[in-house]
Amino acid sequence: MKYNVLFIVDGSINNPILQSQGLPLLFNISSPSNKARVLSFEISNRSFETNKEVKSIISEFGARINFHFVRINKKGVLPIWVRFVWNGLRTIRKINHEFAIQILHARSFFPSFLSILYKIFFNVNAKVLYDNRGLVIDERVFSGEIIKNSKREKVLRWIEKKIIHKCDVMVVVSKVYKNYILKSYPEFLEKLDKKVVVIPNRTNLQVSVKTIEYEKEKMKDEIVCVYNGSSTSWQGTDKLYKIFIMIMDEIPSSSFKILTYHPEFFTENLPNNNLLKERLKILKVPSLEVKNELLRSSFGMLLREPSLVSQVSSPIKFAEYLAAGLPVLLLEGIGDTEEIIRKYGVGVIIRNNNFKDAIIEMKKLLNDQKIYEKCLYAAQKEFNIENSFEEYEKIYKNLLI
Repeated sequence: MKYNVLFIVDGSINNPILQSQGLPLLFNISSPSNKARVLSFEISNRSFETNKEVKSIISEFGARINFHFVRINKKGVLPIWVRFVWNGLRTIRKINHEFAIQILHARSFFPSFLSILYKIFFNVNAKVLYDNRGLVIDERVFSGEIIKNSKREKVLRWIEKKIIHKCDVMVVVSKVYKNYILKSYPEFLEKLDKKVVVIPNRTNLQVSVKTIEYEKEKMKDEIVCVYNGSSTSWQGTDKLYKIFIMIMDEIPSSSFKILTYHPEFFTENLPNNNLLKERLKILKVPSLEVKNELLRSSFGMLLREPSLVSQVSSPIKFAEYLAAGLPVLLLEGIGDTEEIIRKYGVGVIIRNNNFKDAIIEMKKLLNDQKIYEKCLYAAQKEFNIENSFEEYEKIYKNLLI
């Protein structure tokens, strides 16, 4: 790697999205002799399972990435956010003094806040790349963690405006997101139009058409609908079982899989429907096994609650479904997904909550013998993570010209 980069993480390195996006980027643009650096915030007294995950990640990526940790104790006299900021600034300063960091690659809102603070208070020349992977404030308002229109929200909005104004480059995950930013800050329009770059969440493409067709052939006439994701409130999981039951009515041979880190949530909320219970598997599988489970499926499900958070998003599961050759049944208004669906014919959009018609349309789509090939082609064109590596390297280069 030609650049001294400090990649600052919002939380622990065991975040699944970081493992699929950020760490592969740094691994691929670094070398054993010139490593990128990652700064993460790890809670003290972690569980044995979390410690094991972190050690595994360091083992996997350590050949080309140096890891630095800020330990945060949940208990303390000062609020946790104060310790987050204070310890973070001290650690960034120490790393910069030792390695002359050129680029602070801030992954999400709080790392970018730290980076801007560091530049202001220590008067350093490092460039700040605000890698915004979602609307953090809106997500917390949506989940109820922050009260809408409260003083806390207003302060965070003010900070966000300062970050967007002072960062050198801002990366967002969708075209819809960029348009939202441009409309939200008309006073910065000309400057923002040039410095806001769209890089969606992408994935590794390691599957061939032959592999996909082989797996589908083994399934014979079985139709397997898979949901891959969490139980967070904006994921629309309250509709999931309702749609599964409707799919069984329209496609008698259908069965279902849920791949999740939160199996207990889905088990506890399982409706009293014996047929669904017989046909449903709720699986907690390691990240590396998700691909194989997707390959042994027929189509993917993507649900989001109608909200601004959904409108600007770039769900990694959408890319993963297509990369496994799966057409997608999804609700309308999710990032740039509708544009991809229309362009390549690789899914069905549920409009106005008309689930029945969408399921019938998906049943027809699955009769297309080329559908799995079309999905993989769409993934190759739109969601190859190798393209993200090149785009970030271009940003690094332009920042240091």
